[in-house]
Amino acid sequence: MKMTLFIKRAALLASLSGLIAFAAAPLQAADRVKPGLWEITETSAGKTYTTTACMTPDMAKSANADEQTVRALTEKAGAGVCVLGTFQDSGNKVSYTLTCGKSVMTSSTTFRGDTSEGVRTRIYDGKTTTTQIKSRRIGTCP
Repeated sequence: MKMTLFIKRAALLASLSGLIAFAAAPLQAADRVKPGLWEITETSAGKTYTTTACMTPDMAKSANADEQTVRALTEKAGAGVCVLGTFQDSGNKVSYTLTCGKSVMTSSTTFRGDTSEGVRTRIYDGKTTTTQIKSRRIGTCP
């Protein structure tokens, strides 16, 4: 159960974080994401799932923090379940690798304030699953 919760957290982080730059100039960290209601669409193995999540102002503040803070928060989210390997924060793009037992997940997400796009790859028992993730802010939280 704890692993499932962490994977959901990691998926949210991957889709919103740390969740392919089209902007002419790199965004500042403060521009990564905005608080509000987000629609998250994940596509993997020909299936698409869409859900919504509320990003509070505190969550947005954390996601928009400096690299050291975002890395620490990512490590904390997986504490006791996963180990954070590589971590790179390049302004509007966040990439990392998590090892959770026999599962290794890599994620790379580019943020544009009200949208994000990313790719998450999970390797478990020799099977690789790649998930495309697109997120967009659709309004205020209920």
